[in-house]
Amino acid sequence: MNELRQLQKRFLSYMRNADTQIESDIAGANNTVRAERLSIYYNAYRVRLQGSIQTDHEILATYLGDEWFDQLASEYISTHPSTQTSLRYFCKQLPEFLSNHKHYSDNPQLADLARWERLLMKAFDAARKPRLDHSYLASIA
Repeated sequence: MNELRQLQKRFLSYMRNADTQIESDIAGANNTVRAERLSIYYNAYRVRLQGSIQTDHEILATYLGDEWFDQLASEYISTHPSTQTSLRYFCKQLPEFLSNHKHYSDNPQLADLARWERLLMKAFDAARKPRLDHSYLASIA
């Protein structure tokens, strides 16, 4: 079991950081074949993460356009690799990333859009509560 756990750790390290230690564990005639086999998983993993960012931040993706969004997604994935089994919270650091990253911080509307979309997701996930009535809302200054 320990051997399997180590193999899984090496594979995950490759997926997150392109660490090539796993190559020796892959069957194949030579290093090129091994690298090609691994790159299929690596690229598919990154495409799925990018899809998750686009799904969670559809308006931001539209605002940026395909080329800029692809660049943003690639930089975010490299800077904040997924650390959980669920993609639900993968993008939770995106607003701060946009606020602090040199390529995006000059455009604060990007972080605002990402923050707004995160809040929308949070609102839709929130537990059901009774609606506030008109008189309560009218009493708020």
